[in-house]
Amino acid sequence: MQKFLHGCVLAFLVFLMIGNLLYPNSALMQLTHYGSLVLTLRAVVALGALVLLCTRPPRTVAVRIFLGVAAGVLLMWAAGELYRDSLQMLDGLVFLTAGTAFGLAALESREDYRRAVDVLGAVATAAA
Repeated sequence: MQKFLHGCVLAFLVFLMIGNLLYPNSALMQLTHYGSLVLTLRAVVALGALVLLCTRPPRTVAVRIFLGVAAGVLLMWAAGELYRDSLQMLDGLVFLTAGTAFGLAALESREDYRRAVDVLGAVATAAA
C-alpha cells in the first residue's frame, strides 16, 4: 500500500512539474503555484518519493527519524501556506499527501514486517 501511495505522489508531482513547464496558462495549472521555491520543493519531494519507492522496507532508524521530521515540516508548512492563501490548491494537496506518505513511512517498524511474514507463512502452511 505504501508503494502505491509513494507512486501516486511521484506521478502527481511529475504531472504538476511537466504541466507547469509546458502548459502554464491552462485552466488546471492556474490552481498551481509557479514560483521557483515551490518548483524546487516539488523536485525535492519527488526525489524523496522516488527514493522511498525504490528502497525496500524495513528502513533504518535514522532514515525513519529523518522521514518523520521531513513529514512534520512539510505538513506544517503546507497547512500554514494554504491557510494564508499563499499556496495554490493543487500544490497544497500534493504536499499534504506527500507529508502524510512520508509520515506513514516513518512509522513503519520491523515488527510489522515480521508479523506480516509470520501471518503469510502461517496461511501458506495452513493451505498446504
